[in-house]
Amino acid sequence: MSIIIRIATENDVPRIKQLLQRAKLNKEGIEKNYEMFLVVEENQSEKIVATAGIEQFGPSSEIGFLRSLVIESESWRSMIGLDLMIIIRQFAKQKGCKELYLLTNPVSRPFFEHLQFESIDYKEVPKEIRNSKHFKQTYQHDVLIMRGK
Repeated sequence: MSIIIRIATENDVPRIKQLLQRAKLNKEGIEKNYEMFLVVEENQSEKIVATAGIEQFGPSSEIGFLRSLVIESESWRSMIGLDLMIIIRQFAKQKGCKELYLLTNPVSRPFFEHLQFESIDYKEVPKEIRNSKHFKQTYQHDVLIMRGK
């Protein structure tokens, strides 16, 4: 399967929301922020098989919060996840983010550590992120908070 990773368009919003809904993730706010999402498409079918987005915070938008990283289980390959994360980090840097925060389950910790993310305490998360609607809806005590630079 060959893939294309690209910036989402307004036409992608319904397909991104469907992917997030199947993964039981928060889909609120996608339509207002779609240009901050990347999608992974199968080259032949143009089916979206993965997505990830960032929200920016801070006075100069230098703090990024990774949200909605989803890869369809039937399309999962470690290289898709790795390629998507490498590109979303570059995308965040191009948008001015100096740090990127994320929430994940403990099972995914080694994947993100491989990408140079570190686990942090709740109190280390910038208050702009902690106060965001997405963080408040997603954060639970059994979820890991990680930071990458």
